[in-house]
Amino acid sequence: MPTNKSDKHQQLLKKATEWFVAIRAETCSQEIHSNFQSWLDKSESHKQAYQEVERVWSSMDSLKNTVIPELNAARNSGPVKKIIAKPIAITLVMAVMSGFAWQDYQAPTYSFRTGLGEKKQFFLADTSSVTLNSNTNLEIHESWIRRQIYLLEGEAQFTVHHSWRPFIVSTDSLDIQDIGTIFNVRNRPESKSVTVIEGEVKLYNQKNWLGTHLKKGFSRHFTADGELLGSEHNDEQRAIGWLKGRLVFNHTALNQVTAELERYHPIHFVFKTPGLAKQTISGNFETSDLNSFLQALSQIYGVHIHRNQQNIEISANS
Repeated sequence: MPTNKSDKHQQLLKKATEWFVAIRAETCSQEIHSNFQSWLDKSESHKQAYQEVERVWSSMDSLKNTVIPELNAARNSGPVKKIIAKPIAITLVMAVMSGFAWQDYQAPTYSFRTGLGEKKQFFLADTSSVTLNSNTNLEIHESWIRRQIYLLEGEAQFTVHHSWRPFIVSTDSLDIQDIGTIFNVRNRPESKSVTVIEGEVKLYNQKNWLGTHLKKGFSRHFTADGELLGSEHNDEQRAIGWLKGRLVFNHTALNQVTAELERYHPIHFVFKTPGLAKQTISGNFETSDLNSFLQALSQIYGVHIHRNQQNIEISANS
């Protein structure tokens, strides 16, 4: 797992090698080539890494016709004792890297999705587990060299089996790397956060090559562009209550609460009275029991609740 900028650079070189192999494959499609171009244009560091791979690879052509006396002497006299010529070593390393990259590229990517009110758990080959919350979309790419999760939208908890292969969860703006742990990632339009239940994770964004540690008992919110907000002590009951079918709110704005409930029920809340949406509520509710929430809301605020098919209209009593 990466611990410094050099290791991060090696990861970038590995990715560049993957692209180098992929776009030269017979199975390379226009979509793969377009994805490669998008990756290349995303960052100047991507271009530099790819150029470095090209330089090393191009040197292999000249090696084929180069006379290396030391190598001929070694062939004639017996086994090489200690040192292989540097260009040959580079060639061998590139061949191995290309093989790994090709195997990684060939490994399948699986999609998992949950609907309204649905919860799903699955296991990786190494016994690591992933539990998806309601209305979540996730992809997993597991190969011989890495375990990569793409949390496209929603929320999931990861219980990771420690391995030399990196385990990384990526959102659209942040990479979360496991350091042997249990953690929860939320990637909703209005709320994005990482909560560590056990162990530790490392957070990477485009501005931080070295990564930022986040330990057990803490959580951090992040923005759509990957900016990390301040860390805070997490409320474990609130963070993973959904695993037990419960939603825990602590002085939470009503519009956030109703948005969460809409992920469990085929409904839509409409605030008819300005200002009600920003009122806060605290409580512990079952995800399946919508009526208990509506009853509590009516008792606490004395509001009028009217159900019009799939719409639930909330207004202040006149």
